[in-house]
Amino acid sequence: MEKERLYAFGEKAALPVLFLLVIPVWGAAQILNTPVICVYRFGIYGICFLLGYYVFSHKKVTDRLACVSVPLATAAVVLAVFYVRYYFGENYAEEPVVNSPFSILYGWTVCLAVLGGMKRWGNRTSRKTAWLSKKSYGLYLFHYLALSAAAYFLDRYTKVTGVAAYLLSGIAAYAGGYLLYELIKSIPVIRWCVIGEKKERKHVQR
Repeated sequence: MEKERLYAFGEKAALPVLFLLVIPVWGAAQILNTPVICVYRFGIYGICFLLGYYVFSHKKVTDRLACVSVPLATAAVVLAVFYVRYYFGENYAEEPVVNSPFSILYGWTVCLAVLGGMKRWGNRTSRKTAWLSKKSYGLYLFHYLALSAAAYFLDRYTKVTGVAAYLLSGIAAYAGGYLLYELIKSIPVIRWCVIGEKKERKHVQR
């Protein structure tokens, strides 16, 4: 509809603009949050999706972030320490914590640090990263089901808490996500019902 004019404009975003985008991201985080299942936050999901396409998909933009990846990573670590100390013991997945100005500032700083850091230090391909890229769609689709099931089981039926619970839930998210994807895509009818694909997705690497 906009004939890629916004896309071309996004390539010009300088570092101050990238930092100040935290303001509209915070504003979007205040709207379209579902009342019952609080992890569905369509306002912030929507704006981050659009910014990802119109701004951060440009090589020049990620190059700018790579130039300041060290101070960005430092800021992210410092904010992480203060975030944990400030909100320790509170439910970080619900309002008012999840969409507070501090939470959004911390989250946005981490996002910029990851984009810049990976562009600077992780911009390479190996057999392992090729495999991860091929399976990333399935992990995106099914990780949360496996993670939630593991977290529920650990909380309800075990005495595992703290770091161990996070580690086990994280392992379950990856292992369960990959296993569910492989299982579902191998059965044509279920693949079509769940994923919406009549044929198995093929990975194309250019």
